[in-house]
Amino acid sequence: MNNFFEKLRFKNKKGHLLEKPEHKWIAENRDIADVFSELSNIGSKYKNLSELLETTVFINSSGQYACAIKADVNIIIIYPELCFLMRNRRKEQALAILLHELAHLILEHQKNGVENDKAQVEADLFSAQLGYGEELLLFLLDQVQTSQVEMRVSALRRFLNIKERASVQSLQN
Repeated sequence: MNNFFEKLRFKNKKGHLLEKPEHKWIAENRDIADVFSELSNIGSKYKNLSELLETTVFINSSGQYACAIKADVNIIIIYPELCFLMRNRRKEQALAILLHELAHLILEHQKNGVENDKAQVEADLFSAQLGYGEELLLFLLDQVQTSQVEMRVSALRRFLNIKERASVQSLQN
């Protein structure tokens, strides 16, 4: 595994997300490429997200949905379930998940030793602040309702409710 990270570290990791040789797998499916193009567009609006995307490698692997790893190289592992969402017209949910994973890197959860439940909620709220809260909520409601998922659903609902009330108030003023 260390050899794997060494190979990634010494390659030029900066550049457009879809132009990296490690991301050749993304271009093999139009739906998946569309999701990553939109992710790149979202990233271009936020300096810290744009910089993170330039130095992050997305790896296609087996597992469940996605996982972010902070190492010498930022890595987000993309699992078959997330590719399934991308290929089956659930692109907004896939983007919400990708933004959630990027949040773990931006907020440095692993580095700071943030407790998992708190890290999940913070990453959810990051995705929601970028406009993908409803999509993430719909995704979470489709999952097995563990205590952590229920806590995340509750936090997203509070966030979305506050956002909706603020929107209504601004219309009334």
